[in-house]
Amino acid sequence: MSGTTERTTMEYFEQCTNLFRTLGDPARQQIILLLGKHGPMNVKSITEHSHLSRPAISHHLKLLKQAEIVTIRQQGTEKYYALDAGSAMRLMKDLIAAFEKECPPEAAGGEQGEGLPCEGGAAAER
Repeated sequence: MSGTTERTTMEYFEQCTNLFRTLGDPARQQIILLLGKHGPMNVKSITEHSHLSRPAISHHLKLLKQAEIVTIRQQGTEKYYALDAGSAMRLMKDLIAAFEKECPPEAAGGEQGEGLPCEGGAAAER
């Protein structure tokens, strides 16, 4: 494949790096699942469902906000956090689509198990 496809796939990998780091933490995974199950919650409510302290929950929520996985809505003196993972999901789907285009499952050992080199990625340069 062309260098353009490789560059695009690499750009998706680069864009997803922070997202993957954010999603890789079990505490943040728990918070994501809580928000998905219960809807918007404040720090106190999240803390009641977790073994973590309020400051730790706040730290994880800050990272989830930076990764654009949660949104914040101010209601009076309380901040309510809601799951809003649509852009993160689209980014991951775009990465998967670009990766599959560059390295179809049969070329990457997925369906046939042969592990043939991809067309234009680092594996083809070996």
